[in-house]
Amino acid sequence: MNAHSASNRHGHFIDPANDQARFNLGVVQLVKRNRPAVLSQYRILKGSNPNLADQLYKMLYRRLVVDASGRKPVLRAEIP
Repeated sequence: MNAHSASNRHGHFIDPANDQARFNLGVVQLVKRNRPAVLSQYRILKGSNPNLADQLYKMLYRRLVVDASGRKPVLRAEIP
């Protein structure tokens, strides 16, 4: 499902160049539990706005993704 068909059912169209609108459409589809539509918006955002794509991805997989980017690496010898 693309943004056009997802929004067309409600009589609205999003600007294909508007990344924030795509992100918002992905969030709405996430709330509606329409995973294929969320992934569709994610794939498009991945090419045009990786930061928004990353946020949408983390929202979609929030129970499965561990973000350790701000953590100091632990060496095996440091583990008690």
